[in-house]
Amino acid sequence: MARVVKIVELMGVSEESFSDAVRNAVKEASKTIRNITGVEVIKSTAQVEDDEIFEYHVTVRLAFAIERGESAGTAGESDESEESEESGESEESSESEESGKDDGGDDDQAAA
Repeated sequence: MARVVKIVELMGVSEESFSDAVRNAVKEASKTIRNITGVEVIKSTAQVEDDEIFEYHVTVRLAFAIERGESAGTAGESDESEESEESGESEESSESEESGKDDGGDDDQAAA
């Protein structure tokens, strides 16, 4: 199976060190990006005040594998069916709506 990797560029910041700034960038990115496979430091800079470094900045490129699987396809299909349900154009979404009304309709009637 072919593997596709996406690259994003970010800036990490730390008051401790350049290495800590890289770790912060990876840690923060991992909250929203899965399958991070590598990091490349592009540039390191620092903010200086009163002859002392007070903030370390690193520009990094993160690589992560693109997911292509059943779960990724299923998520896209549910988004499409929701859009179709709103417009009422899809036969599949009409069937889903009908089955949803049967289940939900009984609950609504029982509550009323």
